[in-house]
Amino acid sequence: MKTLSFISTVFALASTSFILFGCSTDDSATNDVDQEETVSFEVLIYPEQYDPGTNGIVLISDTNGTIKEQVNYDLSQGTIVNSTFQGSQDEHYTVTVLSALTSPEQNIYLLHSSLDVPPGNYIYGNELQDLTTHSIDVTMLGVLNDDGTPTYPFNYSPIIYSGTYYSDSFIFNTVVEDGAPFYAAFKRDSDAYPRYYWRENVNNDVSEVFEYASLPEATDIITMEWPENTTSNIAAYGYLNGNDTQVSLASKYFDLNEMGHDFYTVHSLFDYFIYSVNFETGNKFYNHVEYSEESTFIAQNPNFDFSLSSFSSGAFQLETTGSFTGFQATSVINNPEDNFYLIHHMYGSAETTINVDEGVLMSAILDAINAPSEPTELELKTVSTFMDTRIDGDGMYSMFTDEAVAPPAIGDTYQSIRLEL
Repeated sequence: MKTLSFISTVFALASTSFILFGCSTDDSATNDVDQEETVSFEVLIYPEQYDPGTNGIVLISDTNGTIKEQVNYDLSQGTIVNSTFQGSQDEHYTVTVLSALTSPEQNIYLLHSSLDVPPGNYIYGNELQDLTTHSIDVTMLGVLNDDGTPTYPFNYSPIIYSGTYYSDSFIFNTVVEDGAPFYAAFKRDSDAYPRYYWRENVNNDVSEVFEYASLPEATDIITMEWPENTTSNIAAYGYLNGNDTQVSLASKYFDLNEMGHDFYTVHSLFDYFIYSVNFETGNKFYNHVEYSEESTFIAQNPNFDFSLSSFSSGAFQLETTGSFTGFQATSVINNPEDNFYLIHHMYGSAETTINVDEGVLMSAILDAINAPSEPTELELKTVSTFMDTRIDGDGMYSMFTDEAVAPPAIGDTYQSIRLEL
């Protein structure tokens, strides 16, 4: 079973098969009919955390933008799309998942289109799970600076963060998942090192009171460096093997040409680290993420790039260089006078020249959702290319990915270049 998932993060990610070119006209109409065969898709759509009755639509379209299948469903319930139609097993299709967040006040439509999907069986989203959580109620005494100013925790790892000052104390009121670690660190201005509070495995509610001065010091250095820039922001996380909860160790924004930063933590608490650097140079934004056991991370400029050679309403062309995994693009329709908003995220494969034309497909989508009026033109907002070492270089990237996408491992790297219009 193949899996349809989003890269992130993160991160947070449209394919060249979304190029709406017609098939070759060299063959006769008779030959085209003879070449048609039965094409099958099965798409399991997991329920999402929406109110019952929130509408979703799955559309499967060919390279001409013609809708081959349309299934309406309840986002809170999910669905299984079983689609069979006449086409070609060798053709890649576009699969669009639409969420309609409508109300009397506004109509918001969120679309995610994979543009390079061969026939097969797929899964979209993740299975919802009931999380067991525990509360953290921890009071830190004596956390004020010498001049009486607060010393806020500069990193922590709860699901829900809530903390308040009371006199010379800081009180954590947070929630963490069962079995997850919890980490918080403070540093007074007069101290050489931060002090930290740590629980490796939270399996029940916690209620404790500590003196800041009694906490252990974090004296290990982590160094992060990155290329020349105009603005940048960095983050570092600690992870334990067998536990996917991230522990925030550092997060910092720089509005000048900063190119490095050191911070303190405790190396022995964690099995590996995840480093993330975002920086702006010229009119593009760069991101470098890496899974590493090392305490030093040096972000690099990617060895790929792209230029936007042309764009108009619903269409654009990219010229690319270097080796990368895929591209993403986002276009919008913004009609405030009708309270109509549409956001279309597209995901696709790496090519030297990438052409995308949303025209025919978007017309069909607007018909499918009964758009209240003739919307304004599609406006291209962002385009990015990226490289993800977890994805096997099989020539196809989309929201649909197969077993080639493995869990994170030491050495995994993600880089991207984003252009905002």
